[in-house]
Amino acid sequence: MFDYHDRIAAQGGLRPVAVFIGATFVLSMLIASYTSAQEQNFSLVLHDGRADATLLTTAPEVLSGEAIFHIDAGATRIRIDIISDISNLDTEIWYPGGQDPIDPSNVDLFNGSYTEFEVEQTGGWTLVLPGFAVPGFHYVYSFDSQGPGDYQVCFDGSPDLEGEDDALVITQLFTDSPIQAGLLATPLRAKEGDDVTLTAFLFDGEEAITGATVNVQVKDPDSEEYADPFALLDDGNGADAEAGDGLYSGTFTPQAGNTGQYDVLAELTGQGDAFFRQVYAAFEVYAPPAVFNTDPSVVLAWQDDNSN
Repeated sequence: MFDYHDRIAAQGGLRPVAVFIGATFVLSMLIASYTSAQEQNFSLVLHDGRADATLLTTAPEVLSGEAIFHIDAGATRIRIDIISDISNLDTEIWYPGGQDPIDPSNVDLFNGSYTEFEVEQTGGWTLVLPGFAVPGFHYVYSFDSQGPGDYQVCFDGSPDLEGEDDALVITQLFTDSPIQAGLLATPLRAKEGDDVTLTAFLFDGEEAITGATVNVQVKDPDSEEYADPFALLDDGNGADAEAGDGLYSGTFTPQAGNTGQYDVLAELTGQGDAFFRQVYAAFEVYAPPAVFNTDPSVVLAWQDDNSN
């Protein structure tokens, strides 16, 4: 496996484990592997994993939804894991140029398979990779890529949802595309007033991808929306250590007095729209502790030095 540590270390001495830090609901990961408990002999090395979340509700009535993922030409195999607490979710997948969707009845025509199973809940909801660890009912498709473009995953909870509580549907997609993307914020815990370096990395296998457009947005602790985007660059200037190394960097300065968790979203687009990735990261800003004078030789303005 290609070792990214040497290149990433040049951007600030990051530990290799930082590469695998994910974020909620939409993810891109460098590389991971898992073995399904349902397929004991199956092991898949993943280069591209993403996810989306949709809330189905009865008031207002939103009983169906969709998740759209753009797949690039490098992917040959696709796995989609749809997860919910609905035990009777209707699902189908529309692919680029398809006249009819992929569904459980015809997935074998696409050299694919379909599996349903349940993972018992042992704690609160968490979105973690691999997807099989997420509690709920799983509806899993695996099939050959039908070419580059947008894949639309549709789901309908009306058979089970009517008159019931709201239901969260998480859609996770994995491909074997060699295009790998990620996002890092350093430091992960920054003191108020310090700059935070944001670095997106982008590789095609072991080769750095240059000339991409990388825009990043930051959401501060007091906001519900992301702020206007700004660019991360791979030009060797400012926060970027070396031009053309596949690491796109920039600096973000949190506003004074605004402490807490900051969420970061980066969108990476290849030249000619050859590919598209969304990656997430987060960092925390904390207020430094108050510093009191402990040197008796130093008289502060508010000190009474003559007992009057």
